[in-house]
Amino acid sequence: MNLKQIVNKFESHQDFLIELKKQVLKLASENPNFVYNPNYEQNKALKIRTKCKYNGPVVSVDKENKIQEVVGPDCKGCIFGQALQNMGWTDSQQMNVTYNIKTILRNFAGVFQLEFVDDQIDVLLSSFRETQNLQDSGNSWSNCVENLLESV
Repeated sequence: MNLKQIVNKFESHQDFLIELKKQVLKLASENPNFVYNPNYEQNKALKIRTKCKYNGPVVSVDKENKIQEVVGPDCKGCIFGQALQNMGWTDSQQMNVTYNIKTILRNFAGVFQLEFVDDQIDVLLSSFRETQNLQDSGNSWSNCVENLLESV
């Protein structure tokens, strides 16, 4: 199932986002100490480029952005990748992109291609992006989602 098909199962884009938020919070609750990118600081210091994935562990990449090796724990993806997979996401082509969560939802889910975006939706999207940034920077999932607990 692709992201657009998942979104279409909900009454509105906001309902979809609220469910995605619930799924992310559930993963963080079940795995509070999980760190998706545990070697972030070390890799940064060594100038090793890494790529986070929606459907697998963090990997190092070369100058051509080709995968070199796995540098994160064995898992089925980042917190948003896993949450979306739990909601039915199976489209491997979509899962292989490296766009941030706001972009992937806009480009593949057809969400937010409206001229006017509701303030609540914008707050959720910004919170999702912050959560993703914290995760990709080596924080535990419980720390990553603190901002989501405060959002809409």
